[in-house]
Parts: sequence; C-alpha cells; structure tokens
Amino acid sequence: MTAGEGMSAADIVNGASEHELARIFREFGEERHANRIARAIAADRQAEPFTRTLQLAGMIERVTARTRERTSTRPHACFRRCGSR
Repeated sequence: MTAGEGMSAADIVNGASEHELARIFREFGEERHANRIARAIAADRQAEPFTRTLQLAGMIERVTARTRERTSTRPHACFRRCGSR
C-alpha cells in the first residue's frame, strides 16, 4: 500500500485480530454485538477469507438474528470510517 491509501474492508476483515475487530465495531459502528461478530469473523475466515460483502452480511445476519436489510448498516459503515483513517 502506498502512502495516503487506506486499508480496504477486506484487509481489515481478513487481517485484524478478533480483539481489534471488536474494538472497531464498538468504536466506529456503535455495535452492541461487537464481540459476537468479531468472534464469528475470526472463526469463519479460517475456513475461507471474506471476499464478498454478502458473505459478511450473511454471517452477521446469522450471529445477530437481524434481517438482511438491517444487517450491514452499522458494521459496514464502521469499515468505511476505519479504512479512511
């Protein structure tokens, strides 16, 4: 990555530790299920890295029991905020 480029959401999802993901979800997304989502990401990415937004949305829907429409709003917004820093 060159100077001035932010990290992509895929870089964050597939590279950050479970603890760091939970912190990102809490700090940037005000996500009450931050630990649960971070734990599921860490477990799921061991089998296969996240490459599509729908993979992440489906996993969040599964662990939080949210509807698809509400699933991605906060977690995806926090990746945009975090990646732009």
